[in-house]
Amino acid sequence: MTGPTGRVSVWNLIQTVCFVVIAVAVVKQVFFPMDPSAPLKPQELGDQEWAALKASGHWIGSPDAKVVLVEFSDFECPACRLFTEKSLMGARAEFGDSLAVLYRSWPLSYHANAYEAAMGGWCAAAQGRFSEFHDVVYSHQSELGDSTLVSFADQAGVNDVDRFERCVVDSLGKVDIEADMAAVAALGGTGTPTIILNGSLWRVPPDSAAFSLAVRAAMKKARSG
Repeated sequence: MTGPTGRVSVWNLIQTVCFVVIAVAVVKQVFFPMDPSAPLKPQELGDQEWAALKASGHWIGSPDAKVVLVEFSDFECPACRLFTEKSLMGARAEFGDSLAVLYRSWPLSYHANAYEAAMGGWCAAAQGRFSEFHDVVYSHQSELGDSTLVSFADQAGVNDVDRFERCVVDSLGKVDIEADMAAVAALGGTGTPTIILNGSLWRVPPDSAAFSLAVRAAMKKARSG
């Protein structure tokens, strides 16, 4: 039978344990908070939704590739540039023709040059030079502005620069850009870049290592299916 002293000792022990548990939780929350940029588990889309997402956009690579990445992106977005430079370019080099990118425009309203840059991408695509324009813009993102689009087009090898400039001024790609923006809104996109890899939606893009693993997994699944 436990006496008063024994009950007090047990109670003190319980209080001490609870205090330690709470203290550890507080320390973890303050000094080791959850990384808000950590990739979430991808969401699997239905076949019809995935097919609809692949119905329009600018191709980098073959539409017949084993793995297709649909990317809703913004040419002025720093996170998009980092994803392109750190993950996408490496994967394109590693997987070659087995990986294709379908770029769709999501120019954010608070990026002053994003919409015009998206228009530039559309106009470069009209002359078959989207891939080259895409890489030039992200390589020189800090220089982005209305006055630099023609220079970027020239560096990308756009043949008729005057036609390109008229295309941008006349906003010939507006319908397609607005359709891309509506599509990612319907998808519930929360930020750029939003990527979909063979029907798997990543609301937060993975880092380069995780992205490479995801491409490998998608390729393996495509081959076995």
